Amino acid sequence: MKLPRQTRDTITAEESHAFTLIELLVVIAIIGILAALVIPLAGIATVKMRIARVTAELNNYANAIENYKLETGEYPQDNGLLRNMNTSDTNAYKSNAAHNVLFYELTGAIFTNITGGQAGFKSLQNSDEVVPNDLTVVFNANGIRNSARAKNDIDYKGFSLKDSQYARLHKQPSYASKDLRIISVPVPGPYTLAGGNDGKKLINPWFYDASSTNRHNKTGFDLWAEINIGGKTEVIGNWKK
Repeated sequence: MKLPRQTRDTITAEESHAFTLIELLVVIAIIGILAALVIPLAGIATVKMRIARVTAELNNYANAIENYKLETGEYPQDNGLLRNMNTSDTNAYKSNAAHNVLFYELTGAIFTNITGGQAGFKSLQNSDEVVPNDLTVVFNANGIRNSARAKNDIDYKGFSLKDSQYARLHKQPSYASKDLRIISVPVPGPYTLAGGNDGKKLINPWFYDASSTNRHNKTGFDLWAEINIGGKTEVIGNWKK
């Protein structure tokens, strides 16, 4: 029986728009090949962005430290234990280099009476109150050198940090009376410090050494970060050009 013309035209149109199994397999294969090419490139771009971001922050902090010296005549103090430290003890060295007072030295503080009537410091960055004894037990630091009774009398001022650039160290019982702050790296790293109110936040710290005899920059300072890149550790430091 001969089909009406309209019916035959409809069947022909449907058949002309249908994909065969082979055509579908070819399309799927092409999509798979493109995905295999694009995904690694996206990963490479992410790695480069992380390195670029940390390098930019390294340069920013290094310039701030040099400007600090121009204004004060000396580099910001580092952890006091570094002066007599054997850097071959990697874990102890890293711990001391990570526990540095750069946050307070670069941003400045007011020397004043704080809660409880005791002498202390108030951070210009976030108005945190800092007890001198906490600086000693956490950073082995002799107070905050870049401080004064009045803001206008502080030698180095005008440097500030974004909230994402520093973190709260978690205080330990019988260790410090308040949580102190450190400058933090914006991407994950292999070496972390406990942060946050419960100590569960992982902080990737900036390492700073201006006094040990084994530092790379003998007449200056070492500032570096360690970040995770594809299961390996990438060191980004101011001695690496």
